[in-house]
Amino acid sequence: MSIAVAAPNGTLRTGQAARGEFRCADCGYGVTIRRTLPACPMCRGEDWEAWPTARASAPPLGLSVR
Repeated sequence: MSIAVAAPNGTLRTGQAARGEFRCADCGYGVTIRRTLPACPMCRGEDWEAWPTARASAPPLGLSVR
């Protein structure tokens, strides 16, 4: 799976492959994703921001990247 690249405004869209912690750009609802970004379950928003940015691209603790 290829990980999506954020748009120039720093957001990712529903349906894009992603891994990490994200917040809905509309309502702030937080999710932890390992596959594809869903529509926000709270407001049905489709734009997501990596949160916190430093952890969004890091593997979970205890796992190595090959």
